[in-house]
Amino acid sequence: MTPNAPLRNVRLAVILLLMPSCSTPTHQVALLEWRVWPAREWPRRTALAIVIIAGLGVASALLLQSSTAAGVAIGAMLLANIRFFLPSSYRVDTESITLTGMFGTRSLALSSIRFRRFDRFGGLLAERLRPGPFASLRGLPVLFPRHDGELLAKELGRCLTSHSTIETTP
Repeated sequence: MTPNAPLRNVRLAVILLLMPSCSTPTHQVALLEWRVWPAREWPRRTALAIVIIAGLGVASALLLQSSTAAGVAIGAMLLANIRFFLPSSYRVDTESITLTGMFGTRSLALSSIRFRRFDRFGGLLAERLRPGPFASLRGLPVLFPRHDGELLAKELGRCLTSHSTIETTP
């Protein structure tokens, strides 16, 4: 991908924010938005994931001799991989980053982010400097689209480094 290639799933815009009591613009805000749906962008991986989930469901039904066990196993595996199978939308403004998914909206203030680690596929933003084993529940998992991930990672990194509380981790 060339540096000047158009973004497919990304909108980068400048908007004007107006104070409620004032009719003149106070400042400009850079806005970064993208939508990602890994299951649609990676059809082979989706098919492989479905085969593995179905196989493990059948194995649990045979081992436990219960179709209920198969249903529970399949449901648990689908829920564990929900960000892969359902679309997510992300929005970054000067104050926060917001994740909107099928089951609700999560937001994290940029000034409170102490940990960031991501690459061209995605990563994690968290308020704790050393996130624990359940960091994806406390922090904000970030996914990037297949084709525009590198550019989005650079832009998000640029947005985050403009806030002094961010500490870069290797």
